[in-house]
Amino acid sequence: MQLLPSPRSSWSHQPDDENLAHYVDVMGEQTAHGSTVAENEAVLETSEAFIRRRGMVQNYVLFEVNQADRQYRVMSQGFTQWKSFIWCS
Repeated sequence: MQLLPSPRSSWSHQPDDENLAHYVDVMGEQTAHGSTVAENEAVLETSEAFIRRRGMVQNYVLFEVNQADRQYRVMSQGFTQWKSFIWCS
């Protein structure tokens, strides 16, 4: 049983090495071979979707890092108060 899809699964219509440079290369190849406007627009739409997904992932990671930082500060403050209470007792 495979829990995660392979890069070429039906979930994803993206190439294996999905990065922005790939889309720029595809657009260059298409343009060099006289592609239609519709073909170029399809690549642009796909690259824009890739950029949006990457931005969402970055925002999520940043959110989690900030949450961890806040939790660390709360715990650190609680530990400092606890330590002060123990030393003063």
